[in-house]
Amino acid sequence: MEEFAPLQSIDPTDPSTPLRPGAITGALTGEAEVHLWSEFLHPSTAEIRATFVGGAADGWPAITRNTADQGTAWYAATLPGASGMASLLSAVLAEAGIDVQPHVNNSETVLRGSHQFSINHLTQHVDVGPIA
Repeated sequence: MEEFAPLQSIDPTDPSTPLRPGAITGALTGEAEVHLWSEFLHPSTAEIRATFVGGAADGWPAITRNTADQGTAWYAATLPGASGMASLLSAVLAEAGIDVQPHVNNSETVLRGSHQFSINHLTQHVDVGPIA
């Protein structure tokens, strides 16, 4: 990493205003919003999985993946928004062989050995779908 680069404020004359969201693109994330910061990466062996679009880091790597021996490391040079984070975490978990069941709001799914428990924290019925 060369340098930390906060994203631009909506109103540069007022430091209390929120930062303007940035964007990344790539096969991993598609077009996705990012927040708070960007970094200038110089990957030498890592695969570039997404790049910044626009702003000071336009065209620079945003998400990378690198392997060494038996390990794999992912690096995000920004804070992806919801869709980008979902894509990133899905790829990381799938590569690690971790099966993630879809989440239903206000429900909790826990595995205990080979048994899966789904707990509804609401007062009304929630369909958690088929149990694997």
